[in-house]
Amino acid sequence: MANAATLAGLAFSNAFVGACHALAHATGARFGIAHGRANGIFLPHVLRYNAALPSKFMPSPGSSAYVAPDKYAQLGRVVFGGHEPEESRRRLLRGVEGLLDRLEMPRTLSGLGIAEDEFLAGLPSLTMAAFRDLSNRTNQRMPLLDELTALLRLSYHGEPERRTDAHRHRHAGR
Repeated sequence: MANAATLAGLAFSNAFVGACHALAHATGARFGIAHGRANGIFLPHVLRYNAALPSKFMPSPGSSAYVAPDKYAQLGRVVFGGHEPEESRRRLLRGVEGLLDRLEMPRTLSGLGIAEDEFLAGLPSLTMAAFRDLSNRTNQRMPLLDELTALLRLSYHGEPERRTDAHRHRHAGR
């Protein structure tokens, strides 16, 4: 993990960070979550968000075109294979989720024991903190307030299909 942290530091020193870090800063500060754990919770959601085409492209500093879906496809193809861009992006996301699972990283804020009423009470201030975070300004896709709120909600409950899979896995031995 120390080697991975060093490589990550080298990468974002050259490419900046984005919405994932902004969300991790906000939730980490409010709920006392280690920064790496918080990033791990948000990473799959932000990857999916950035891989989708925005309804309105507002370029981040240094960007003149929306290239995140293409870059994710290139990375997925190089690391995990695939012929079509959509398949390569899907393989990239599966690889990230598989790594988080192998490391036994928590996948939701609820899984960390954060009470839902406490999360919901903090949701407006979490959204604003993430929106104002400087890391958010270098995300390829500039999230609106309602999009940040949606990402926060996903981080609390998780993806519906993951919840179903986790439920099946938990009850498979009965």
